[in-house]
Amino acid sequence: MSIAPQIGGGGVPFATSVTFPAAPAVTHPPVPHTHQVPSTSPPLPKDATVDPVELEAKFSALCARFSEARLRRHIWGWEGGDYLPFYKYGASPSIQSVWEEWTEGLNGFLAVRDLEHQWGARWRRNAGDAKTEHGRRKKVISLIQELMSLRGWKSHQVFQFLLHKYPAYDSVRKLADYVQKPAQRSSVIECARIF
Repeated sequence: MSIAPQIGGGGVPFATSVTFPAAPAVTHPPVPHTHQVPSTSPPLPKDATVDPVELEAKFSALCARFSEARLRRHIWGWEGGDYLPFYKYGASPSIQSVWEEWTEGLNGFLAVRDLEHQWGARWRRNAGDAKTEHGRRKKVISLIQELMSLRGWKSHQVFQFLLHKYPAYDSVRKLADYVQKPAQRSSVIECARIF
């Protein structure tokens, strides 16, 4: 059984979708894209020539790096000669869930840290809402990482500190807005030093 998408035509140009066989239903909506996005997978560019052997090799390389089950949770595009996953941030997460999404992934999807490491900003596809949400979450992730490093805390200790000392900033948006100002971020760091 082939693990890469089944492609017909032996590398001839075509305009179809890249799909994995026997993939589970995806409940996470794809990021808006400049191409029309069908419900099952993103289309290939009309002028794309994709070699089935190349597809197999690229997907095998991804499977060697990431869990195949997590890979199959995503909808995939083929851009710039590479697979590119679709992922859309969920709405109004807690600080803990943003950390979990960054480090482990939510709902069986790849961790955002893995998306960033493997594909950089390309997975966000220059979508304004994804860039905004990523920037907001990255401020919170950066603060959590700094607090963990500063005090040698585990993530749950950081969450306890933030909840105890900054209960008004219990959402990602509120905390990101607060710590984007250097003086306020510094005050959080200083408070953690003596906590």
